[in-house]
Amino acid sequence: RSTQGYSSAASDVYKRQGVKIMANVKIYGTGEIPGGVYEDVSVYGSAKSTSDITAVMLTNYGAFKTNGSIKTGDFNSSGSCKIAGNLDARIISSMGALKIEGSCNATKAKIRGSITINGDFNTDTLDAKLEQGKFKNIYGDNIIIKKNEWLGVNVEIDEIEATVINVQDIKAKRLSGTNVYVYGNSHVDVVEYTGELTISKTSFVKEIIKL
Repeated sequence: RSTQGYSSAASDVYKRQGVKIMANVKIYGTGEIPGGVYEDVSVYGSAKSTSDITAVMLTNYGAFKTNGSIKTGDFNSSGSCKIAGNLDARIISSMGALKIEGSCNATKAKIRGSITINGDFNTDTLDAKLEQGKFKNIYGDNIIIKKNEWLGVNVEIDEIEATVINVQDIKAKRLSGTNVYVYGNSHVDVVEYTGELTISKTSFVKEIIKL
């Protein structure tokens, strides 16, 4: 499904609800983005916001910080982004540094670089290749978390609950899924599974429970 088609549909929904949609916002230097509902928000320089932002698409190539929450169709960040509230998006793509103080909800997420989510992370699919990562709880269907090919990794997770879990070089308290695959130099306190289980010889799991 094209982004343009999704943008038009989302705009129509807002209009039918009587929501005032502001003009597109593009920040090339330094600026502040007022809270509100937008079609597209693009940051190429340095921007901040003090309240919630709703947008069909939000793109960040620079440094963006908000004291509120973000709700968007597509979230794309190749720079530094700090969100004091929650992030709700249909698709998340982050290739820089992303920090979310609240929770995160997505249908599909692709993460490169570093990420911190202090609240729960709910996503159908997660494809993460990380330099650094810190998660509380991850809930989803297909969760893949691996280290960056060329760099060391430091990824800490409280727990993952998913249908398929595929992790490499992580430290976690609990992994619970149908099929669980643990590779690299991972360190896990508890693994729960109902289907397949693979643990590499270089990984350490304290307790294994077949449900």
